[in-house]
Amino acid sequence: MGLVKSAGTAGAVCVLALTLAAAPASADPAWTTVFETRSTDRVTSVAAGSAANQWAVGRPGDRAFRNTGGGWREVALPSGGARLGKVTASRDDNTWFTGANELLRYSAGSWRRHPLPSDLEVRDIEATGRDGVWVAGEHSVPPRDPDPEAPEPEGTPFLRHFDGARWTEHPLPSGVTVADLARRTDGEVWAAGAGEQGTVALRWNGSSWTVHRPPAPSVGGETEVQSVAPVNSGDVRVFGRNHRAPTGAVGFRFDGTSWTEITAPVTTSGFHDSTSDGAGGVWLGDPWATSIWRHTGGDWKRYTLPWKSGQWQTEMFAFARVPGTSRLLVGGHLDRSGEGGTHTYSGVILEN
Repeated sequence: MGLVKSAGTAGAVCVLALTLAAAPASADPAWTTVFETRSTDRVTSVAAGSAANQWAVGRPGDRAFRNTGGGWREVALPSGGARLGKVTASRDDNTWFTGANELLRYSAGSWRRHPLPSDLEVRDIEATGRDGVWVAGEHSVPPRDPDPEAPEPEGTPFLRHFDGARWTEHPLPSGVTVADLARRTDGEVWAAGAGEQGTVALRWNGSSWTVHRPPAPSVGGETEVQSVAPVNSGDVRVFGRNHRAPTGAVGFRFDGTSWTEITAPVTTSGFHDSTSDGAGGVWLGDPWATSIWRHTGGDWKRYTLPWKSGQWQTEMFAFARVPGTSRLLVGGHLDRSGEGGTHTYSGVILEN
């Protein structure tokens, strides 16, 4: 398709619920624990194709959990096992996982494996429609220099789509590597990454890709793109890490015509995860964080995860909004402190 240029250890898993109503940073939202399991020490990825198709992956990737509306239950992995990474879902019955040199699809109660070449490094996947999925990453290149301090050679980026019957390769602009994929509708998918000329955002309209280039950040330097969040047809936000930024993170907002820079509110290592809140804003978070941020236009609000001083705290690793609702699934772990500095970890998922 053508491109158009435009300006574990034993533990427990829990799901908690976050009230999306606007609140001052000092106020704690109401949380509800909806699931806990003793078979993993953290939840590393969550997804929701619908209220009847919610998924979570537990570290080290050998546990999968699903909620179809009647509560969370573990799902047996395919014969021969699997090492699951990211999970993505669309509609009620189209769920994909990254694996070791493969993608795995769960549909109609059964698993199907899709082998990948051993040199492919998958960065992100995004399910679409009844049976489709987008896959982005790069072909890795073996190191040529025996010096461990030598920079690693860059791989060849790739972007592929599966429509339920066949795979199609989609050429990327020269030098562009996609870091994150996000679906707004089945016919509109956004990809964000970096290229030779800086940050790049690409929009799929169902038949072709359009290339958008946000401006260089006002602080200068290079931005490591981490996430993209399409809010509506005229509002898309891209976030990344920039060491020159006072807070360590930068963002850009596209209104359908032009881009504006977003200033991050606090010192952070960036926002690895972002998703539309379904009400004109965006949820943002970073692995190991003890709070989640919500950006609504020019306003930032901070929501602290449940904790009890000196006894336990919750840390976030991933989240996803349930389509058609304001409910947010938050995957992470509980860190329980014991005597002598010991810690007991259990996986968690939060929901509002």
